Amino acid sequence: GGEFDYAKYQNKINQVINNSDASLHSLASHKLINGNSFKDHMTEALSEGSYEDLGITKEQAESMDPNGGKITPEDAVVITKAIMSDEKLLKETLSDYYTKIAENNYNAQAGNNNKKNNTQDNEDEFN
Repeated sequence: GGEFDYAKYQNKINQVINNSDASLHSLASHKLINGNSFKDHMTEALSEGSYEDLGITKEQAESMDPNGGKITPEDAVVITKAIMSDEKLLKETLSDYYTKIAENNYNAQAGNNNKKNNTQDNEDEFN
């Protein structure tokens, strides 16, 4: 029970990511989560987002981007490749990605447990 301990789980994930035996390429490219990879998810998320979501102002994006500040699918591929080629940034991004997945799974499980408890409580009231 209780709240998800983000720092604790992120520390565990960082131990895996920073292990000399860990393959960052494998962690980023292999389809480990529901038939998708970090790379797939990153490209998709970027395609659906904006430069402002990345902390880049609309003015900065428009001055650098011929597409008027919109992230195109092609832009998303280029950005994802850039992340994948920067080991430090990739480790940080993978750490956040896998910790968030752990948190979502934890919360989903906690939600299922709460529903079971609520159902049992309601049943007890009628017996």
